[in-house]
Amino acid sequence: MSAGYAGIALTDQVRAAGARLGSASSTGRPYIQFRGGLPGFVRTLDEHTE
Repeated sequence: MSAGYAGIALTDQVRAAGARLGSASSTGRPYIQFRGGLPGFVRTLDEHTE
């Protein structure tokens, strides 16, 4: 398993969870939003995905 690959146990956990997307404005003000969906919404593409 490479350092960038989550592995099977964590991948199952990621598939079941929602995601949070964060960014910041040019002045440094943070913006964080929840993105959720049906199980499988977030997925690890393959062992090379980091």
